[in-house]
Amino acid sequence: MDNLCAHPWVHLSNYPDGRAQPCCEFTGYITKEDGTEYYMQNDPVEDIYTSQYMKSLREEFRQGKRPSQCVNCWDKEEVGIKSKRQMFNERVNILGLPFDPNAEPTYPVEYQLTLNNSCNLRCRMCNPEYSSAWAKDFNSLSPSDKKYSGKRPANFIHKQLYNPKSIFMDDIDKWAPHLYSIEALGGDPLYSVAWYKLIDYLIEKGYSKNIHLAMSTNGTFFNSEFVEKVLANFKTFGLALSIDGVGEVFNYLRTNADWNKVKSNIENYFSYLNLDKNLHFNVHFTYSVTWFNVLQMQDFLEEINYPRTPRVSVNFLPITYPWGMAVFATSAEYKLKVKNYLEQISTKYTFLHNQFQGIKNLTFSKELSTKELLSAIRADHVIDKLRGISTLDFLKDVDSELYEEYKKTFKV
Repeated sequence: MDNLCAHPWVHLSNYPDGRAQPCCEFTGYITKEDGTEYYMQNDPVEDIYTSQYMKSLREEFRQGKRPSQCVNCWDKEEVGIKSKRQMFNERVNILGLPFDPNAEPTYPVEYQLTLNNSCNLRCRMCNPEYSSAWAKDFNSLSPSDKKYSGKRPANFIHKQLYNPKSIFMDDIDKWAPHLYSIEALGGDPLYSVAWYKLIDYLIEKGYSKNIHLAMSTNGTFFNSEFVEKVLANFKTFGLALSIDGVGEVFNYLRTNADWNKVKSNIENYFSYLNLDKNLHFNVHFTYSVTWFNVLQMQDFLEEINYPRTPRVSVNFLPITYPWGMAVFATSAEYKLKVKNYLEQISTKYTFLHNQFQGIKNLTFSKELSTKELLSAIRADHVIDKLRGISTLDFLKDVDSELYEEYKKTFKV
């Protein structure tokens, strides 16, 4: 069963509005037999996980099929990029998660949860559903600018997973005893009161000692008291830092963030990695690759002293949307420069060769149509106006090469 994915047997994820998914890469949502969607704040986890939808999905995988809703993974694998499916199957083995493809589980043993969209940043590639700061910005736009922004509104018709009437939160003592691991997403969990409360509850009830905890954060927060509490009470603690570039390019992509402050926080987290008592702590970096920062990857690796810092891993994840930021949204000359750069750094970071190869393949995988280019230009103009900056002027001051590429690609 080469196409097998462990997610439907082990894992449950949710979209920020509460709709349930087998994983965050899944292109659809788990539905009831009448076609309506399950919402984790409205429907018990047991009903979702034992639904006919999930049983049918598991059967597709048993038969060696490639479910159409998993197209994001199939597309990545086609160009040599390691997919969520492949990474998760490895994770199941590493953590020893109970996985029997012939079984029909009642509860997942791992959750990837977005309790709410509380976030302090307004990243260029993000959306209002995932950032309360972005949602506030989006709501301030005119109807025309909303249309051309390329962003989706945050429509929480059933509120979010963390709310006073949430069945999921009320049922903690039903699903928590089954937990092997939990991944905290946002928004930013370290900006969310909801996550601090849930973690305290898991510790208070004694569930935490059996749980592998992972948290995704943007790097703008560091609280030594919190880190020490988690390390003392959870089986393992993995911190996933979303860092895209360095210096001014990082600040441009992640509005409200300050690279110098984030770098200081990274060093503070690294100080815990160097203590023998914290062998159950690891740090993972997710770097969203755009054509703005693709040529900064080696600079980033040097900034984090990779791979010399213990228990640190890196995943370079090329984005495919917004189109105007993707590595394939560039001129033929720039694509060749990216190719040469990736081949050069592959000789130094040989263990990241497959990741670099996947990015190179994606760079040459397509060209934007005139319609897509126009859409990207309009979106950039809307966001620039919202941020009170000019991307063109910014690039002119920061990087003359990026400035010339922007003018060439977007014909300005």
